[in-house]
Amino acid sequence: AGLGDSDKRFRDAWETRDGIVWAELPVAKWQGRGGHRVIKMDLTMGVAPLKEHLVMLGGSANGNNPLHDAWASDNGGFSWTELEAPVWPARHSFAAAMFQ
Repeated sequence: AGLGDSDKRFRDAWETRDGIVWAELPVAKWQGRGGHRVIKMDLTMGVAPLKEHLVMLGGSANGNNPLHDAWASDNGGFSWTELEAPVWPARHSFAAAMFQ
């Protein structure tokens, strides 16, 4: 995910184990975006036990329209599940932090 030439929004995801060799992950279901944030936090999905997840929040779609969605991955970004819409308004280019 992120911005490319001519303000194009991407929906790709990548992984690395060493910061040198990168592999593209399967294309996610979320729409292309820029200005989003990803945090790592423990979540319970349904009746499953608490587990570490990557959580992607908001961002902007084409035309700089803010997005009002959140997505979670419990397998390092290989697959994503859409969460309920956040209680705050749609936004992009914001700060996010996890505190335990």
